Amino acid sequence: MRVTKLFDNVAVSNTGTTNSSVVRMRMQNDEDGILQLQITTTGPTATLKVQGRIASDAPWVDVAVNNAGDTEVAVSGYWLIPTFPEMRLTVTGSGTAGTATVNAWIGD
Repeated sequence: MRVTKLFDNVAVSNTGTTNSSVVRMRMQNDEDGILQLQITTTGPTATLKVQGRIASDAPWVDVAVNNAGDTEVAVSGYWLIPTFPEMRLTVTGSGTAGTATVNAWIGD
């Protein structure tokens, strides 16, 4: 399994939005991957969305992270997610002042 770090101690304020770099997934034997997040906060809530697209000229779509169809995550943990040929994470800070620090990995 190849593991790629999408966010490496990325600091997010209560008004900021940050996108990770685009990761090109291998998708050799299946179309599932593992997403692991570590969120440390001193105030704001960090909300992450996993996004994917089938080709470079296709629009980004939000990826469901669970069977309920949720597309946002605001806690540390791991999720088995469907993968696309191109993927990225978007993190948005909201709430009280301070900084949230985010680390994120995806394995395919």
